[in-house]
Amino acid sequence: MTCCVTFRPQGPYQYSCTAFCNTTCSQDRLSLNLSGKGKGPQAQLSITEMDIGDIFVTSQKSFEVGIENIGEIDCHWKLIPYETPFGAKFSFSKSEGTLGVRES
Repeated sequence: MTCCVTFRPQGPYQYSCTAFCNTTCSQDRLSLNLSGKGKGPQAQLSITEMDIGDIFVTSQKSFEVGIENIGEIDCHWKLIPYETPFGAKFSFSKSEGTLGVRES
């Protein structure tokens, strides 16, 4: 007999459990150890570091930073502002969003 096992992880964690099968021909149950790892979204920034150089105190400069979904599921992202006196000097055009899966 063949049976189908479906794995639906709720997050990017390691999961394991044991399934038991009772049979009429034996008092002992048959055990099956199951394990799997949930795979979360995968995104990457277009750069990892930016040196913005010297900027006059009354001027403003804009830069572009991209974020790309390189995984197999949608990626929900949210910008967490840096809570320092200098962190308030930076602003972003978007603070959260969803990146869909790229069609190949």
